[in-house]
Amino acid sequence: MNLAEESRPLCRRLAADLNETVNVAVLDTGAAMNIAQEQGAATVTAQNWIGKRTPLHATSSGKVLLAWAGAEELSAVVERGLDRFTTRTITSAAALRAELGLVREQGWAGTTEELEIGLNAVSAPILGGDGAVLAAISVSGPAYRLRADSFPAVAAKLRASAMQISGQLGFAGPA
Repeated sequence: MNLAEESRPLCRRLAADLNETVNVAVLDTGAAMNIAQEQGAATVTAQNWIGKRTPLHATSSGKVLLAWAGAEELSAVVERGLDRFTTRTITSAAALRAELGLVREQGWAGTTEELEIGLNAVSAPILGGDGAVLAAISVSGPAYRLRADSFPAVAAKLRASAMQISGQLGFAGPA
């Protein structure tokens, strides 16, 4: 089953609904790798992220993937160093661990200008048949449109779409 192709119709609908860019990313050797993207109709949009590796600690998809990755993955990321991309980037191991705890608790991640000034994003996990996190689905857009106060509502839509994709991948829900 091809995750990028399976997720495309739901990503397309979500991008149209939110009028922002929607991506699906997977964990790829210490980074988030974007494997699918659909864009909303807005004139100002995020760049083409397909095939791009992005830092786990400074992106919403990366935070989702890292929050459910093993302790070894988190340790490796911290040991490599948490590069600063903006003044809002998390660069402390303790702050990152706290953030990942919040991500697991709420079931989604957000970033407010952490990778790039003016770029915000929200992400939710996509689960495989065994309930393990396989990927993250995210929406990103300009900070003036995708405001932090909209994150919970956007996350609810993302989580619903992520659960639909998860179901297509064999996830039957909690036992």
